[in-house]
Formats: sequence, C-alpha cells, structure tokens
Amino acid sequence: DNYIIFNSENNKKIPIYIRELLCEYFDKSLCSNEIIDCFMVLIFSELLRVFQYDSSHSNSKSLNNAPVIEILNYLEKNYMTCTLISTAKHFNFHPNYLSNLIKKTTNRSFSEIILLQKLTRASILLENTDVPIYGIANEIGYNNLNFFYKKFKEYFGVTPKEFRHNSISKSIQKFK
Repeated sequence: DNYIIFNSENNKKIPIYIRELLCEYFDKSLCSNEIIDCFMVLIFSELLRVFQYDSSHSNSKSLNNAPVIEILNYLEKNYMTCTLISTAKHFNFHPNYLSNLIKKTTNRSFSEIILLQKLTRASILLENTDVPIYGIANEIGYNNLNFFYKKFKEYFGVTPKEFRHNSISKSIQKFK
C-alpha cells in the first residue's frame, strides 16, 4: 500500500515542475511557500494524468504490476531478514525471474531496494531518536560503521551526523 509506480518517463512537464519547485525551495523569495504549493499541485496533477492514462490503456500491464506491489510490500516489512532467494521462495518464483521482474518494473535491483529500505529506516531513527549513530547502523544490519557512513552519504548527500544536525535545525526553525 506504500507504492504506486508511475510510468512518467514520457511526461515532459513533471521534470520541469520539479526543477522549478527545487529552484523556488533553495532560492526563497516573496510567496515562495505558495509557489511551492502550486508546483506540488501541478506535479500531483500530472502524476494523476499519467496514472489515469496507464490505467485506461493497459489493464493487462496493471495486472502484471500487482505481484510487484506485493513483493515491494513484503520487502518493506522484511528488509532486515529477506534475501533474493528467500523472497523468491516466498512468492514461488525463480530468483533470476524475481530479480529481473523487480529491475524491469522499478529500475532498481533487489539489493538497491533493500539498501534503500535500510537507509530510510536509518533516516527516520536519526530524525526521531537520540540513538547513537553506531546503534542505528547496528539496528539496520551494518556492523561496519565506515560502510554505513559511505552508503548513507551516497544516498542522502550528507553524513548521518550532518543529517541528524540538519533535521534538528529544521525542527527548531519550525517553532520560531
């Protein structure tokens, strides 16, 4: 229930709206918040059009995506313990088929999806707890703190420490 796959690669407006939204976000000026809200409405409206088009023009395609959504839900719940082989067994697929299916429908490999689940969990813990960074790394399955830092920085563009500091700063500014 946490995934909708939008095939928006042919939509020319969405990247433009996202770029403009980011420009507005990083270069704030008069009425920036209202303009950002408007771009969000435009982006979601375009995504709705993409979704409607996909739904009306390819019922068989959406039926083919049904198992992928189940698989993604399964991975979200079991990212700490599942492997490609155990997930393939769970869904009665051959591991190679499952790997290809995931890659074809999400443009990400099985291991990338697991990594993203772990890093997302780490970011939530960094924002909402005082658990030390090494404790968070252990909790999401990384015993090597350097590897955790490397992967976290690759994905978020900042170290876990900087991420926590930035989220605290944002929280403080909300209350000012």
